[in-house]
Amino acid sequence: MYGYFAGAVWTKKFLPWTQLLQLIGGILWDVWLMYLKINVGEDIAGNAIGTTLLVCYLILHTRDIRMLEEKKEKEKEKERDE
Repeated sequence: MYGYFAGAVWTKKFLPWTQLLQLIGGILWDVWLMYLKINVGEDIAGNAIGTTLLVCYLILHTRDIRMLEEKKEKEKEKERDE
């Protein structure tokens, strides 16, 4: 992402996938922290809320990626037909 904003436009096509990896990493990290906190007996409410939000973002982001891919396919079909 920093490369894109610094002017490396060729990195734009990788941004949705790196964002997806960051979301998955965040979810896994929160799940790991919840596991550790459960073993010690600490409260996990904050981590559970954070994980729920990250999963919602993951679902929405995955939907956006699919929609962008479908849009690209439709544009390619229109170009072929012309």
